[in-house]
Amino acid sequence: MVIRATIMKVTLKKDRIPRLRNMKVHFQFEGEINISPYIAQQKVNQVLIMNLPNLIMADEPDFELTQDGGFWRVPVVLTNPEKGIIGKVGEVIVDACTGMIEKQRSTTLEEIERNAESIAQ
Repeated sequence: MVIRATIMKVTLKKDRIPRLRNMKVHFQFEGEINISPYIAQQKVNQVLIMNLPNLIMADEPDFELTQDGGFWRVPVVLTNPEKGIIGKVGEVIVDACTGMIEKQRSTTLEEIERNAESIAQ
């Protein structure tokens, strides 16, 4: 799979890149990404649909590259049929190689529901 950084945000952990004017950053990533951003989003939506109210859904993921591997950072948002996305209520981290949800690094379902209730009020 080819990931185009112009389409999505790529986050590099550990090493901080200084903010300089007119700076261009080029990097090469070699490794397998077995899970597409679409599949990661669908995996998260499956979990949300089975456990939470229907107005909570996964949004488009960003790719995160860490020393532990590549991950999809999938935002979870509260929506409204008339207004669209109301706000972000959490995020779920999906391993880009295995497709497994990283529960330790993800917002819990309980937190997502609390955040959605808070935003809805």
